[in-house]
Amino acid sequence: MSTYTEQAQKFLDDTGTTLNKVSLGYKNQSEAWGDKSSELITCEYKVTLTRGKKSVTFPYFCSHTDAIAMQSGKREKAKAFHDSFAYSFLACMNLDYSADFEEFCSSFGYEEDSRRAYKAWIDTLEQNAKLRSMFSDAELELLAEIS
Repeated sequence: MSTYTEQAQKFLDDTGTTLNKVSLGYKNQSEAWGDKSSELITCEYKVTLTRGKKSVTFPYFCSHTDAIAMQSGKREKAKAFHDSFAYSFLACMNLDYSADFEEFCSSFGYEEDSRRAYKAWIDTLEQNAKLRSMFSDAELELLAEIS
């Protein structure tokens, strides 16, 4: 088990949180994110974090490289991806998104007049609210250290 995987598992154990993932299958990235020029694929997951009676669910997409490895039956690569899934997912749970739309666009390369940018910003604010409802500030600091 890698240091990163251990760090993610320690966070889950220390906070009494379980992580459950359900694969929703492979998608072309153009379908997943509206990038019409992309021919890359991804695998979509529904990931649920549960702590006591509280559960929150997030969408998650693996990298193109991981999707190709799993789709082509490369067992070692697929096993490595699944073994490190908690780390990969938790490292993406970032609370550093700005509450200011213009700053968000500037930080992530979006155009301010884009509806897709606005939806991404709203989605990140909702993700932040879900995480804040589940973990204390001290725990969220530990989560931030995973990435």
